[in-house]
Amino acid sequence: MYNFIGIDISLNSTAVYIETSDKKIVLSFTSKKDNNIWINELKSSGVIFTHLYRKSSSDYSSNEILKLLDFSELSHNIVDTVTRYLDPTMKTFCSIEGYSFSRNTSSILDIVSLSTLVKTELLTRIPDIEMSIISPLSLKLEACKLVYPPIELGVKKKKLKWVNDQVSV
Repeated sequence: MYNFIGIDISLNSTAVYIETSDKKIVLSFTSKKDNNIWINELKSSGVIFTHLYRKSSSDYSSNEILKLLDFSELSHNIVDTVTRYLDPTMKTFCSIEGYSFSRNTSSILDIVSLSTLVKTELLTRIPDIEMSIISPLSLKLEACKLVYPPIELGVKKKKLKWVNDQVSV
């Protein structure tokens, strides 16, 4: 069999899915409060939460250094937690989302920093890990295909699209 790791990097709530031959685990490393309604709902479904407490400073340089130290600590924490659930006798595969450049500039730089640290930790600490980095657009399309029925767009040539077409309230 194998170990499989899927990671969705986020500054506020990084999600990790782990599957081995005998278990499936969902982890969330979040800065949201423990009493958040969604966190309580997800806990009841078995998601394991680690709450983050980030330091900050009003001084720009100090704040940037604090963020980097927090990201480094978080990447260590993610990999420490993940390795506890892996079967060390099995090959490990990891899929992780690549960088998206459509977000605002300040947060994209932070997410690139965090994502780079997490990827580096995984590659250096899990022996023979095989990592695939998936473009954000491809990942979103494949996730939509799992959830939504296709919408036919083409008239002469059949063209399909998968989206959430429900109107939000």
